[in-house]
Amino acid sequence: MSVPDSKERPRSLEPRNATDGVAALLLALAVVGLAHAYVAHERYLYFWDWAGFHSIAAHFVEQLIGDPGAGIELFRDSMKAEYNLVFALPLIPVLAATKGARTAYVAAVAGLYLVPFALLTGVVCRRAFPRLGRAAFWSGTVLAIAMPPVWFSVMRGYPDVMGAAVMMAAFAVLLSDVRLERWRTVIAVGVLLGLAVTIRRHMAYAALAMGCTAGLLVLLHGIAVLRHTADGAKRTLRGALLRMLALPIAAVGFLALLDPGFIANVLHNDYGRLYASYQRPVLELLSFFRTTSLGPVWFAIGAFGIVLGLVRGLRATPDTALTLYGALWLTLWLGGPRQDGAHQLIVALPLVVVAGALRVADCAHERGWSSAAAAWLAAMMAYALFNAAIANGPDPNLYRFVQERTGLLSAYAGPLRRDDFEEIRALLTVLREGPQPVLIAASSETLNFDLVEKAEPVLFGRDRRLSVLVSPQIDSRDPLPVEDLLRAAQVVVVAPFQYHLSRASEQDVVRVLVDAFVDDWQVARDFRKQEREFHLDRDAVASVYQRLRPSSLATAIDTYERVMAVTGEPPPQFRDTWLMSASMPAPGVLNVDGGGQSFYYPLPALDSGPVTLSLLRPLGGPLRVVGAVNTAGSACAGVRLEAVDALTGGVLGSLDAPGNQKIPFEFRLDERFRSLLSLVARRLGEGSCYFNAEDVRLIADP
Repeated sequence: MSVPDSKERPRSLEPRNATDGVAALLLALAVVGLAHAYVAHERYLYFWDWAGFHSIAAHFVEQLIGDPGAGIELFRDSMKAEYNLVFALPLIPVLAATKGARTAYVAAVAGLYLVPFALLTGVVCRRAFPRLGRAAFWSGTVLAIAMPPVWFSVMRGYPDVMGAAVMMAAFAVLLSDVRLERWRTVIAVGVLLGLAVTIRRHMAYAALAMGCTAGLLVLLHGIAVLRHTADGAKRTLRGALLRMLALPIAAVGFLALLDPGFIANVLHNDYGRLYASYQRPVLELLSFFRTTSLGPVWFAIGAFGIVLGLVRGLRATPDTALTLYGALWLTLWLGGPRQDGAHQLIVALPLVVVAGALRVADCAHERGWSSAAAAWLAAMMAYALFNAAIANGPDPNLYRFVQERTGLLSAYAGPLRRDDFEEIRALLTVLREGPQPVLIAASSETLNFDLVEKAEPVLFGRDRRLSVLVSPQIDSRDPLPVEDLLRAAQVVVVAPFQYHLSRASEQDVVRVLVDAFVDDWQVARDFRKQEREFHLDRDAVASVYQRLRPSSLATAIDTYERVMAVTGEPPPQFRDTWLMSASMPAPGVLNVDGGGQSFYYPLPALDSGPVTLSLLRPLGGPLRVVGAVNTAGSACAGVRLEAVDALTGGVLGSLDAPGNQKIPFEFRLDERFRSLLSLVARRLGEGSCYFNAEDVRLIADP
């Protein structure tokens, strides 16, 4: 039985004729060629995610070739982590043939993931706007490739477009059966949504938006059906409602099957708190969409398209599905993550814009204005290609010339280049010749710890000498930088302060390191500034400070209190801050607090005397100090671990741990304890020995 809101819809992935197949092949070749040329124009030092996905994929393939068993185990381990290797599987032949070259990696991501994403976006558009025919397919395909967030994320090495392509496949399947009349639709969409979230976890918001869209479409269809009295129609509706309820169960079930680590991570981590520093206020994020991510033209078309879709009315049709999906994803994103990463936005923001452009043409075509619709689509295609060529081109001067006169382009995102390679080389030469480890008091594209780490093998080959501390970067996510500052042998300070988030106030854990040297803190007097300055890109000037002497406990306490005054409390799991020293700490005085968490330390040598771990946060009993002692060494007789009052030197408890064994310990501090705590490890016997205090926790007694 038909109902008033039904439409005849194509049920197969379109188009299928030979001409379209040849055109798709030529498009793929063009995209791969442009991606290859784009990367070939770059002269850059990649870091963080811009290097990370390529690095882990190349390492995985290298392991797989050298030892297939180790490679498979690496893949299995990745499924328990935040970044898995599912995206790397189709890339194995390319990375194996090119020995992990970045140019080949980016070109492969473009060819294997971007092209299917664009073609599937075209299929979605064809099904949503059948009146436009093949024009909807090819317009949607080309516009999807030309959207600024899409091209930017692919050229920076993000594989998220693979997850976005799977999401578009799920949407294409849903649009062929918007009423959920077939169980195979539920199964197919559920599998695809689970796979998309497995590939990249932020796809969960798009999956939720798509699930809600499917539910609303069934409800809209139900409203239309209930206007009729036929029993058959009502039975059909009951089946659709059952399948609507089964869809989220299928999606979550397949996600749990494909990636059980995702469920564990979601239950264990408070992502809202961890990534709070990345979040923009709603109006600021919308402004970012308008000025940077999309540009004013695409932003206006996307916004107008959503409004036009709502005005045209909500029915159980593919066109309405596009409107609902875009509006729901935007609502979820603005109400939740509020992040501006291009790789996170590609799953829905480009589709909102493409749908807006095609919806205008569809309205014109509906009114019989075929010529106007064709002219509009031609204008959109021309602008898309023009904007993409200028905004992603190799000439920033041409971009500035056009943008200053029109203001109609998206943000410049051309090939990455930097002109300070010689200064970076000189800086790293000084750091390589100095004591280790190195702390980088900067967090921007110009300089950061990962850039220094990645730059050394690029500039010096396999002769690696640097030990770069993976220092805190984000206030809401990371610990205090006190421990790193106290154990750093060299510190690189850059002026002006280098940060990469939209607000410098969200990176106080980096800025406070600069403050320590600019404001001449007590800890800064344990270092000497080197004469040579290094002039980097964007008028940044780097200076190197080398350590003269170990920092005392009094200096550590002063540093801890000053850092806390600037940054405030760190995330709860990083509340404890410790000083490691090779001698008993000197007495000090400070106020008393309480609480506790856990930490790990590397294995320091005990040959030169006892090792002391001093907790810089003062404590008040009663509480228990628990953990495990792990010693190692061929001639290690063991260690004696003592809990010591750091201010008086009084021993609160002790434990003898045999060598090369892991022994649990527990020290009880009664209600009279109001002081600092030290854990002191002394070598038993003459043999060389190493010590590790594992999973140390401070537990308040009731």
